[in-house]
Amino acid sequence: MESLEVASIAVFIVATSILVLTSYYNTVLLAEQRKPLIETATKLANELNRLENVYLSYEVEVGNEFTELVVSGRTIPASKVYIVWENPASFPYENRTLLFNTWSNTTHFGVESWVTVSDTGSTVIILFASTSFMGRTKTLKMSGEELLMSFAVDRGKVYFDGLEVYSLSGYRQVEVRRVVLSGG
Repeated sequence: MESLEVASIAVFIVATSILVLTSYYNTVLLAEQRKPLIETATKLANELNRLENVYLSYEVEVGNEFTELVVSGRTIPASKVYIVWENPASFPYENRTLLFNTWSNTTHFGVESWVTVSDTGSTVIILFASTSFMGRTKTLKMSGEELLMSFAVDRGKVYFDGLEVYSLSGYRQVEVRRVVLSGG
């Protein structure tokens, strides 16, 4: 009879252990698998570059970093927007070719805004992003382009966040524009 009680206790302990481990797997390990990946950041950057609103199934952290845009010696307050989520399996990566670019460090994936410069031969259009919202959100709303200022230059260089991003020679009309990202 005593061996039957020991066997019952052993079965109870095994069953309880299975339930605890299954619960742990479902809450912790599956949650880790559902985290957005670098491919998600690429898709998000593509949608934001089309200046479209984005509705996500997961929360992201939106941040803003103030910086300067310098055009032919004229300093203009500007900013960079970060949209990030935690992912300890990430790796350092940076690409600054579009307005919104995939970005990561060793703990986070996301999207970082940069500056774009287009030159028609008579007009140089400089576009950067800012945000009116900082915090966690599942909704990213984009405003249309807003003209901040327009002025003429004969030649010069364009710097963003301390880095030279464009050089121009000859007379140009410069238009500095901004898009604003908001959360919801």
